[in-house]
Amino acid sequence: MNIQCRQYTEVIAILCLTGFNSTSFGLENDNDTGVITYGSISYEHGYEMAQSANLNADSYRLNINVGKTAQFHAGLTADKITTRPSLGTMTLYESVGSDTLVLPDDWVNVGRVENIDPADLNAVKINTERKRIAGDVTLMSGSGWQVSLNMGRDKKEGLKKAGAAFATNTNEIVKNVKAVILPEPVDHVTDRSNLIFDYQKEKYQLQASLHVSRFNNNNDSLSWENLFLTGADVGVMSLEPDNTFYQASLVGSYKLSDATKMTASLSSGIMKQDQPYLPYSSSDELNGQLPQDSLDGEVLVNSIGLKVSSRFSEKLRLNAKYQFKERDNNTPQNTYNPVLLDYSSYGLYTNRPYSYKKHNFDLGANYQLNSALDFDLDYEHDDVKRWRSEVTEATEDMLTGRVNFNINPNWNVALSTGHGQRVGSNYVPFSDPVTTTNPLLRKFDVADRLQHRYGVSVNYLPSDNLIIAGSMNLLQDEYPDTNIGLHENDNLDTSLDVNYQINEKINLHGFINRSKSQMSQAGSDAYPEPSIDPNWYVDIKDRFYSLGLGLEMLSVMPNLDMGIDYTHSRSRGRTIINDLTTGTSIVSEYPDLITNYKGLQLYGRYRFSPNLMGRLALVREKYDSSDWAYDDLDANSLTSLLLLGEESQRYSNTFVAFTIHYTF
Repeated sequence: MNIQCRQYTEVIAILCLTGFNSTSFGLENDNDTGVITYGSISYEHGYEMAQSANLNADSYRLNINVGKTAQFHAGLTADKITTRPSLGTMTLYESVGSDTLVLPDDWVNVGRVENIDPADLNAVKINTERKRIAGDVTLMSGSGWQVSLNMGRDKKEGLKKAGAAFATNTNEIVKNVKAVILPEPVDHVTDRSNLIFDYQKEKYQLQASLHVSRFNNNNDSLSWENLFLTGADVGVMSLEPDNTFYQASLVGSYKLSDATKMTASLSSGIMKQDQPYLPYSSSDELNGQLPQDSLDGEVLVNSIGLKVSSRFSEKLRLNAKYQFKERDNNTPQNTYNPVLLDYSSYGLYTNRPYSYKKHNFDLGANYQLNSALDFDLDYEHDDVKRWRSEVTEATEDMLTGRVNFNINPNWNVALSTGHGQRVGSNYVPFSDPVTTTNPLLRKFDVADRLQHRYGVSVNYLPSDNLIIAGSMNLLQDEYPDTNIGLHENDNLDTSLDVNYQINEKINLHGFINRSKSQMSQAGSDAYPEPSIDPNWYVDIKDRFYSLGLGLEMLSVMPNLDMGIDYTHSRSRGRTIINDLTTGTSIVSEYPDLITNYKGLQLYGRYRFSPNLMGRLALVREKYDSSDWAYDDLDANSLTSLLLLGEESQRYSNTFVAFTIHYTF
């Protein structure tokens, strides 16, 4: 057992934090010392308040707010989140963390990954740390005006995984690629600021705002030396480019009468990206002339919204909404001659700046027939026009209805259903050599679609101290005109919640949730051969299950409350493939993807005085996962791909958290 004590003057005298057998804590903590420190402080004095939580070297949060009612407010927030590192990751490269990855000085290139000696690999910590600081100031007047300014900065550092490859033969590229998973450096900053003007009167409200966001990546590119016998000597890839976003918006509402209200919104923004291009290849022999030095990207985004809602009568409520959205991509079109994986030219390619205009109409009504029965009916219509897309025009209609039965004071049942159809213009695949696809392939986000929704919810109050609520919702997507691509996607969610107030001091609560998802799609690996029909099919089935139980006991002893919470969640993913490429049906399954989490918390709250309260919690967590893409694979297990040797995530911790809250 390890004990860590920290002293805080004025607010808290002593804060002791204890951890047992701790290895890690979720994805948001990495503590190498074996102790998970967790604590929180809060301080209040009138309007002034300071709070902090998760106080440790890897994660913290601090909030400070001061102000005076109806005059001003100022706040400061600072926090840090460290993701848990991948388990067992190793790399061959040196200078990890920089934008230039080099091989050891005595390295001799290999033809196959299996020939790499594991002793040449070094442990590497793949995780990121995000620090955020933000502040806001608000000035208020007695005449309805309010001006706010908030600014913030996010800084993210660390390492993440990136795939890199070299080609050796473009005629059979799948069989002639050598690849490696690299530790990509993460070092970027995002700055945000918002200036907001509010004006409010009894009948109307106005808000005008200006938003600015800037992203700056301190690494423009990543280069790595080739560890294989074939391919270029060095590879280079670009990283996330610097970019900016500006947006102005105006929102207003007006109360036409006691029964009718109108709301309108308008916004306009511009996105810019002008990062200098990298050469086509790291090899001077393969480099050609770029059409321009950078993308010179510019996208305008505009939106207009209008909503009218009215209580037409005591029983009837009506609402109508209109939304217009526009993406106007002014990025120049140019023709490029890219080099495929530093091997050879792959053919000319012209970029396609994507633009669209979308009109959305929504009409809804609610009718209260009597105290026991009411109806909802909603009709929604979308009209989309796209530029430089496989489908240039599309419409979608959705009709939904809901019936709510108040059978008696103890029973409530609601039934809902919805049916929609998306129909687009002719699907025209792109034909350039870089992005060409099977002409029968349909991308699911623009393909014709039928959608069906069904739902039922039940609320039962058998007594004043017992509440039972259950629901079931089914969503079905069908793509009837798709030959190659996604055919069906079904999602079924069920839940049950129970709350039982045993007496004035003891409460028992619990829940069960279960989700089922099933997707079916078809593909073809024969293209560009004459046979382009589907020759393989895949079904993906995912199951998610969660359960929670809790017991809270008030005033177990004078000023002492106690409780216990238990949570269990589990998921399983299954992939079944029917392979017809040989002319014979061969059905196979990938190993299941499994996650399993269990958490138990015992806690107690003690009020020492009206101003001072303490909370002590003992928390136990266990997480296991199984992923065939990681399990039983060493870094050098494959022939043409050097992995990081990562293992499936798992952890087990027990820790104690002690919190004190003092109000002046």
